[in-house]
Amino acid sequence: MRSAVHAHCVFLLKVRDKDFSSLPAPPSTEEREIAIQVAGHLGYVPKDVFNEPSTQVQSQGFQSYCKNELHKLGLKRFTWDWESSWQHPFNELMSMVFYRTFRLALVSTEYHHYCWNKDHNNYGVVAALMERYFTYLKREWKSIQKDAEYLVKKKENQKLAKIRQRTCERRREWCDTAKFPILASQFNDPRVCSDTEEVLENGRQVYRKVGLRWRSQLFNELVLKMDRDIEFCNRIKKKGKKTIDRLPELRSTD
Repeated sequence: MRSAVHAHCVFLLKVRDKDFSSLPAPPSTEEREIAIQVAGHLGYVPKDVFNEPSTQVQSQGFQSYCKNELHKLGLKRFTWDWESSWQHPFNELMSMVFYRTFRLALVSTEYHHYCWNKDHNNYGVVAALMERYFTYLKREWKSIQKDAEYLVKKKENQKLAKIRQRTCERRREWCDTAKFPILASQFNDPRVCSDTEEVLENGRQVYRKVGLRWRSQLFNELVLKMDRDIEFCNRIKKKGKKTIDRLPELRSTD
């Protein structure tokens, strides 16, 4: 595992016949010069967006640039999404590592709030890869050895957590619109307002759908009405003006 990561670092830096067994360690003068030369050849200049590109625009542009350069270097098997046709646990791990590492480059101390350009070198990216993610890789790889579906389950849990968070935000917005500030405070914690609960299963945290029996009947009815109103508003936003003309009809169906 470690030798594989080192091999890719060597490949990215175009360093040959070097012993990287001592990494993470500060690069030598020769390695630093090679990294600067590579970075100068693979320079990136972000597009001007209103003359002051936001951090998000810079990050997206930098990630896209790094993806293209990785493909040029021959790393075409490293994908950048979960829906790739080339599915393999190690490939997925490395994809996440590359994605997080390159995203880190814009906010790291080396680049420090400046756009990445040809005057910077990329040894810091490799150093960040080794220093910050080797322990993470090793832990994740061990989990995969125990459970082949670990990454899929982790993705599902993360997706469910985001859904619960969005549910919290929408219910708080409903309470603010209806001028119920005290009720809005009840939905600050996803674990309280969500219709799921966290349980431990085989030593792993999972989410299960639960009923609303632990809450009063009046509160349950209020939450159900809240969700119906939120869904109704979402339908209006999706269908646009045609929906507004059919408001009485839609109201009668809810």
